[in-house]
Amino acid sequence: EETFVEQWWDNLTEECRLMRMDDTQSKIRIAAEVGMFFGAFSYLAAAVREARFLGIRMFYENLMTAPSRVMFLISCILGLTLPPLRLSCNNEIEDIIAVIIMLTTAPYFLFFCRGFKTVGPFVVMIYRMVMGDLLRFASIYLVFVMGFSQAYYIIFLSFDNPLTPEDVDDSATNPMATPMESIMAMFLMSLTNFGDYYSAFSKTKHEYVAKVQISLTTIQKEILVSFQFLVSFRRIYGNCGDPFSKHVDRHDG
Repeated sequence: EETFVEQWWDNLTEECRLMRMDDTQSKIRIAAEVGMFFGAFSYLAAAVREARFLGIRMFYENLMTAPSRVMFLISCILGLTLPPLRLSCNNEIEDIIAVIIMLTTAPYFLFFCRGFKTVGPFVVMIYRMVMGDLLRFASIYLVFVMGFSQAYYIIFLSFDNPLTPEDVDDSATNPMATPMESIMAMFLMSLTNFGDYYSAFSKTKHEYVAKVQISLTTIQKEILVSFQFLVSFRRIYGNCGDPFSKHVDRHDG
């Protein structure tokens, strides 16, 4: 007879596909996830020990000068929440947290991927762009996506699929039936992934308006983003290059 633990494990592996260890790849993945959990726990324990040694105030002041480390600490804290979600088979919430962990880990990971132990003006420039101007770029990008998605939602209110009967609701085949779907569609189209959206323009009463709008949206986005990055490169490289040149001149003198 099976014990309670064996029955619980059988039910868990049957309901949750990520807990199955049928092949070698699944075993390696689970072993890596266990290692990631203990790695996050040990890093947080080291951070707590550092905070006790330096003091809370000094520890917070150090974190204020290193936003990438703050993001990495957040990713470690979120990593500790993954095992309960996995055991309860909340796959959707686990996927969302996993994506957030990847995004908050990347800036801190880039610091260890440098080719040399010392850093020059170009490395500092890229680091300041990622940590400073990335938020500005995300704000501009969000304005474009949110603003134009509302216009597309209004356009697709007149969506009429000719393949469905007159008495059948077309919302099932409407690619932008809700405001959230229009935001996601606008995000995908801004990445030049038009898919089935462009062909759906002809099924609305404002086909030409939708096509002109997507053209204007793409052109404006590319121009503004290009100018944003050019200005960021010039400003940051100037700020990083001046102290570096003064440092070189001082040693040459």
